[in-house]
Amino acid sequence: GAHWCPLWIIIAIRRCRDIPARQHLQDVLQRRLSPKRLKRLRSEAASAELLAELRAAIWQKRTPDVGLLQEVLWLGANPKARELDDEIKDPWLGASRDHGEPDLDRPFSPLELLAMNREADPQVTKQIVARALELKADPESTAGWGGASRALPLALSLRHVAAAEALILGGAQITPQVLGVLRRISCVEKRKALEAVLWKKHSSEQRSAEEEHDLWSLWVEVHYGFMDRALKDINSGTPVDRWVLTSLRRCPSDEAKKRIEAALRRRLGDHWFGSLRAEAATHELRLELREAVADRRDPSVDLVAELLELGASPDVRDADTDVSGDISSDESGLRSDSEEEEDSDDS
Repeated sequence: GAHWCPLWIIIAIRRCRDIPARQHLQDVLQRRLSPKRLKRLRSEAASAELLAELRAAIWQKRTPDVGLLQEVLWLGANPKARELDDEIKDPWLGASRDHGEPDLDRPFSPLELLAMNREADPQVTKQIVARALELKADPESTAGWGGASRALPLALSLRHVAAAEALILGGAQITPQVLGVLRRISCVEKRKALEAVLWKKHSSEQRSAEEEHDLWSLWVEVHYGFMDRALKDINSGTPVDRWVLTSLRRCPSDEAKKRIEAALRRRLGDHWFGSLRAEAATHELRLELREAVADRRDPSVDLVAELLELGASPDVRDADTDVSGDISSDESGLRSDSEEEEDSDDS
């Protein structure tokens, strides 16, 4: 007998609505294929359908079919699978990349596709992410991305709160990259909701001294009001860039904000402090306006007014890729520290 069968036949048999016909075809497969080979083919077909359904849900701006996902996972779908070109173009999977959405023009994993679907019901998203992680999906998978982990940074860059929460609670690591993407969220409500989950997770984890040190940079210390650390770094000559000034505006502690601003003014001088604050305000204004367009919401009038008062220029064109939310052009959503240091003042 044959030892090979195209995946589309396996998929077609699963989708067959005629129960007697489906059973007959399954019997034929069992006679022609070894149990081991048939199990492998069913798993591969189920994985392809899992990925196709998650991708189709994004295109169609809907919640994935939970019943279908449960069925294909039961059939052995691999939650660690990654899309392949030939699978994506397979008409049986209802998938094609010719849909005019550049953000979807490359292969993704199930967790990444879930992270990208902001139209899905939040509870369903959390349920599916939790189930995938339970089945050993790796939130830190770097396959195909040049070493950059994807799922959590993707969820954060798209401000998908439900997916990000589920990934954080499910074991996604809190890294400098993650914090760097989080700081780009302009919406205060979403950013604070994610920060609460992130820091709750952080406080419950055991980290080495080196790992803990890597998380802390001047902008983080200023942003979260860790005044003693921030003052020490400012006075020791740590580079100051526009993100430090953005973090100063966002700092939740009035006392910390006042003392850190005084230290920065002593360090930079009033002229350079004012210049860098205006640059930071301009950058944050662009972030807010771009995010408002992407999320189809009104810009925050209060935030825009505050940023203009701080010196933001309404005339600067958005030519800086640093504010780009296009994941197709910026895979990590975060420039490297070396690139950001171009904006720093070491004086």
